[in-house]
Amino acid sequence: MAKKPPSETMVLRVSDWPPHDKALWDNGTTPASGLRRRRRHAETLRPKSIELAWKGYGRFLAVLAAQGPLNPELNPGDRVTYDTVATFFDALRAENNKDNTIKARLFHLRTALRIMVPAQEFDWLMRPDGCALDTLFPAEPKEKPFIPSAVELFQWGMRLMHAPEPETWPSSSKESLQFCRDFRNGLIITLLASRAPRVGALAQMRLGKNLYRQNGEFWVRLQSAIVKNKREIEYSLPPELTAFFDRYLAEIRPRLLDPARTDAVWGNGDGGAFTDRSIETMVFRASLREFSHSFGPHIARDAFASTLAEADPSNPGLAAVVLGITEGVVAAHYRRAHQADAARKLQANLRDERERTRHIAERAFGRRSG
Repeated sequence: MAKKPPSETMVLRVSDWPPHDKALWDNGTTPASGLRRRRRHAETLRPKSIELAWKGYGRFLAVLAAQGPLNPELNPGDRVTYDTVATFFDALRAENNKDNTIKARLFHLRTALRIMVPAQEFDWLMRPDGCALDTLFPAEPKEKPFIPSAVELFQWGMRLMHAPEPETWPSSSKESLQFCRDFRNGLIITLLASRAPRVGALAQMRLGKNLYRQNGEFWVRLQSAIVKNKREIEYSLPPELTAFFDRYLAEIRPRLLDPARTDAVWGNGDGGAFTDRSIETMVFRASLREFSHSFGPHIARDAFASTLAEADPSNPGLAAVVLGITEGVVAAHYRRAHQADAARKLQANLRDERERTRHIAERAFGRRSG
């Protein structure tokens, strides 16, 4: 006899629901017509929320169906009782659903009931025995995200720019183009590491307007029109990058874009500009290869502020000036640098509290005697 799949992987589709449940769902999800009337609950929801609602109720029905035939005479308001929800809870727990998943299942179940039987109250699903689910199921402690230092990012970018001279490049145009793309990627990463511009502004940089040379140095000016918070930013680039920018503009960029078509700083290799979406994709993929952790270009701003916080804890205003944000935002990174130990202790306490409240939750949804 084949083993029955666990209810966690079973969702009864609306077409398989008991006739009364299906009729109420169809009625609740059909837009009202005729004279203006109060909007039905489904009309206030996005299509995705409605989909999650029927799947939540479909999963609830699947759990009950695994216990025996569903009574076709019951309507959803009578079918969802404390005991049947306890059965649902026990099944989800037995299938190792995480706390956040169980909360979501109960929320979607309540949404489905609001659609089908709007006159009944089911908020008790969110507050069993008067105790909020967020109290019974505290948020899972999150692992600290991987954030490389700005120094690591800069060194990574420098390694990518060690391309041989063009006369020694392979005859294959594909391989030569890859040298150019690697060089471009490395220069973008060093710029992210050393000045941390937002990716939108980075992609919109234009020669002469946003990137220009002055007194032997390269400068970046990001006008308010391309900066997220509309605050113009201007700064010089590290002198270590001058020779690399010279080579990029003279040798690499003309192979990545058509200078007659665009004055964009960054080329995509097909004659056009390198877009913000493409830059994000490049960083996500390349970082996974380099660090075994995938992250986007925005992490450079965290890395930049955190690295400055460790190097110069007395001067949080410095990072604010370069990043073009308020000192209050940057201060978070400085507080983070000083409070790392406290955060680790808090995370340990949250784990202990989570184990304690798990037992409370199980008692709250446990079956009532009598």
